[in-house]
Amino acid sequence: MSRASLLAALSVAALSCGPKVNVPFDGEAFPNRRPIVAWPAGAVSAVTSDNGSDTITVVSMADFTRVGTYSIGLDPLANDGPHHLALDPARRVLYTAYAYPPPELSVGPHGNHGASNQLGIVVAHSMDDLRVLGRADVESNPGDILLTPDKSKVIVTHFELNRVLQWDGGVGASDGGDGRASAITIHDAQTLRRLATLRPCLAAHGGVITANNRWLLVACNGQDSVSVTDLASPSFSTRTFAVGPGAGTIPDNRYGPYSLIVTPDVSTGYAADLEGRDVREFTIAADGALTFTNARSVRVNGAAFFMDFGPTGDTLLVPTQNPDQLVVVDRATMTIHRNRTFTAAECKLPHQVTRAPDGRYVLVCEGVHTATRREPGALLVIDPETLETRARVETGIYPDAVAFAPAR
Repeated sequence: MSRASLLAALSVAALSCGPKVNVPFDGEAFPNRRPIVAWPAGAVSAVTSDNGSDTITVVSMADFTRVGTYSIGLDPLANDGPHHLALDPARRVLYTAYAYPPPELSVGPHGNHGASNQLGIVVAHSMDDLRVLGRADVESNPGDILLTPDKSKVIVTHFELNRVLQWDGGVGASDGGDGRASAITIHDAQTLRRLATLRPCLAAHGGVITANNRWLLVACNGQDSVSVTDLASPSFSTRTFAVGPGAGTIPDNRYGPYSLIVTPDVSTGYAADLEGRDVREFTIAADGALTFTNARSVRVNGAAFFMDFGPTGDTLLVPTQNPDQLVVVDRATMTIHRNRTFTAAECKLPHQVTRAPDGRYVLVCEGVHTATRREPGALLVIDPETLETRARVETGIYPDAVAFAPAR
């Protein structure tokens, strides 16, 4: 070592042995490095829950372009499976339920949904950066997530096919009820504290809450029935109504109701059936009782998923799988007015059609999500009269629902 190098080394050593100076830290201890969600300014946004990729996709309705696809979830290593979503734009909260899938994926009317034994989680995320605002454990296989119109309650249905398939013949419920029955959990929207757990039927899935905040209706896929809960009742009293003659339970169910819609005046509703491949009309009495008339039904020749009313309210738009199509049903005659079959490249596995706040109709297409092949899903803008595709944008893997955020 040269003389100069030795002197430099000794100088450094001497300095390191001197008194240490504490420099105050003026940064943020736990900085939030989450990306800010780029909700488009001045435009309505469509947002999907992408079950297979643990993401949400935000689409600007102004020009129907994808603003971004954002990671969401709780476990960085597992597929959390965000299943459906609800928005409270005033509080800037996005609610979703994590439906953890079983190890292997499959495709079909049910896919792998309903086969998991892992408990789900209902989560409130900030709409600004998707940080977790609150969470609560729910039961396995969350099906639908609903926010009451007054934004006071979050309701989670559970598509618990596993409870039916693994039932050992015992009652299995604390009240002596059917051990196969699925849960419907009711939560306070602010805290996610569970207010009640109901078990009215088998394999509960799609639900709807009437505009007056009074009635919760849920399609009971495994029991060929619809449950009706009085949300104004302190005990959340619940009744079930068979959707048609010969109603059964899985594996011998005849209809398999999967989703519901109700008219704004809460007088009439419709159940979309998977196994029955039809849509069935029912009337709603003032006390919440339902009446199904077998004559008021129509075969749509496919497993019927989440539908909506047409622009004037005189028709129903019904997406089906196997075959993948969109069907227009005339409500007055309960007959098919028009239908369109999709190619796999345009819309694989139509799941939900719904009317956006700007009046356009958006169709959610699941895409391919098998164990060996996973491709993005899509959102389509559909002309409700001609059923032609006006625009298309890709989402994450396996989108299963769309919600809308108003323009800011």
